[in-house]
Amino acid sequence: MCSVFVMVNQWTMTGLLVIDNSPPTRLSIQPVDQCTVSTSSTHSSELYALKSQRGLGLPQETLNVIKSNGISARKRGRRGGSHVRRKIPVIASNRTWHNNDSQTGANKYNLVKVPLTNLDNEIKPYDFPSMYVCNPRSLNNKIDEFRSVVLQNNYDLCVISESWFKANRPTEFCDIDGYNLFSRSRAERSGGGVAVYVSQRFQTNTIEVDIPDEIEMFWLHIRPNRLPRAVSSIIVGALYFPDENQDIMLLMLNHIQDTLDLLWLNTLTQAFASWGI
Repeated sequence: MCSVFVMVNQWTMTGLLVIDNSPPTRLSIQPVDQCTVSTSSTHSSELYALKSQRGLGLPQETLNVIKSNGISARKRGRRGGSHVRRKIPVIASNRTWHNNDSQTGANKYNLVKVPLTNLDNEIKPYDFPSMYVCNPRSLNNKIDEFRSVVLQNNYDLCVISESWFKANRPTEFCDIDGYNLFSRSRAERSGGGVAVYVSQRFQTNTIEVDIPDEIEMFWLHIRPNRLPRAVSSIIVGALYFPDENQDIMLLMLNHIQDTLDLLWLNTLTQAFASWGI
């Protein structure tokens, strides 16, 4: 047998450990300065033999005394079950191997085909008007041919110079189904004149500006249904300039520049008003 002692808070517990499970001869707890320590030697082979044997621990009475004094060693865990052997199931399956050494991008065998959706009916294109400009030199005797060309090609905007229309012309003579007609005719002499046919699906208004009598011209404001964010509307100026008179040409250029400046200023004023400036 061997005599052991344990130091706990300056108290010493002395006792006898009996290998053959016999009751201990003495078990007491005394202050360190009042106890005597006795030691005895035990061969290491005996201690190793105890390690391999099971059921040779202390008697239950001795264990109860140790536990009641709070000096028993804590039980050692299994570290989350790291020493527990588990059977891991393995699923065996056949996997097709595709060898493609020339492929540098994504592996197409890992991709899923996504069906395409026809968005033609969902996303509408911008509604810029198609334009047709001509000088028929009198539309009075060509109105049937002109009407056929416009309807067959479905033009949105048709600008005519030298229409030769009269102010007292019958409305049904020059009208085209689905179009609004805007025109300016000569008052005192024949010839000349300008006219514009605009599709009725566009909101169109005449721009009221001062136009010199010497100039055959007028302005229109067109608002299609769908335009880019940067384009709010379309301004159209229909003009017929018959001769090379420098004074009339200068008057015409000044009128165009002044009108564009006025329209630009009006656009800025409306923008500032919407911004609260």
